[in-house]
Amino acid sequence: MRPYHFSLLPALSLSPPLSAAISSPQPLSAEILCWPVSSPEPTIFARVSYESTALQSELISYAAPKINSCGDHESQDAPQDLIRLGLYTTTSTNARQWVGTLASRSSLAGSKDHRPTLRLHIGLSNDIYYVDLLPSTSSATSFTIVSPQLELVSNQTGPRPHLHQPVILGPNGKTAEEVAEKTFFQKYWWLFLVITFLAMSGGGESQ
Repeated sequence: MRPYHFSLLPALSLSPPLSAAISSPQPLSAEILCWPVSSPEPTIFARVSYESTALQSELISYAAPKINSCGDHESQDAPQDLIRLGLYTTTSTNARQWVGTLASRSSLAGSKDHRPTLRLHIGLSNDIYYVDLLPSTSSATSFTIVSPQLELVSNQTGPRPHLHQPVILGPNGKTAEEVAEKTFFQKYWWLFLVITFLAMSGGGESQ
């Protein structure tokens, strides 16, 4: 008897290759700067990581601003207490354009449960182009500087209205109302009368 030879084939892998796997968007990062009015240059206020599609953000690091204040809290609105929060962006006319908002040191105060909100505005290119600060909503007076919570604001363009559309007016000068489409019976009702008349006429002659 002729012996049979068997060959063992390698098992087929049903899992897709790594190149075909759908990768989630990589989070982006940015540095938010703090520029006290009394200082000649800004310093890093916070490092943030964000994902614009899911509108998720994370505070990687934070450094409380160091300001040469007058020493008492009665002079909160003094120039030494004012700070600018922002970042450098690139425009068509300037490769290093400062964009920021003016706030007071007291607007960074709060508590563990009531923290100020640093809002990051995301543009069409998924870059942060503007930041602003919302003070804590706590009614308690506190001068303790705490790390802010983050909020992403997406300024993606939404649906646009159809402009420059002609307006059709009726004979009375008012907008013409849309006429409902007629049914088959409403269009050809007269055919049923003709067919009925012919049927009745034919039946009488046959008798």
